[in-house]
Amino acid sequence: MGMKINKAINGLFYTGSENVKTLIKYGLLIIVFALSLFLYHHQLGSIPFLILSIYFTYEAYRECTKGNGRGQNPQMEEGKTP
Repeated sequence: MGMKINKAINGLFYTGSENVKTLIKYGLLIIVFALSLFLYHHQLGSIPFLILSIYFTYEAYRECTKGNGRGQNPQMEEGKTP
C-alpha cells in the first residue's frame, strides 16, 4: 500500500511540468478564495473579483494565442473556438 502511494506522489510531481503548473494554478485559486473570504468579512468583497477577472482574462488570452508560435491560434483565424 505504501509503495502505491509513493509512486502516485512521485508521478504527480515528477512526470512533467504540466502537473506542477496545474497544482500551482489550483493552489493560487485556493489562496484567492481564502483571501476573498477574509476581504469579504472586512467589506472589501469586490477586490477578489477584480483579481480573478484579471487572472481569467490572462488565462483566456494564453489559450487563444497558444499554438503555432506566431502568437495566433489557427482555429481562431477560421472563426472556430479552441
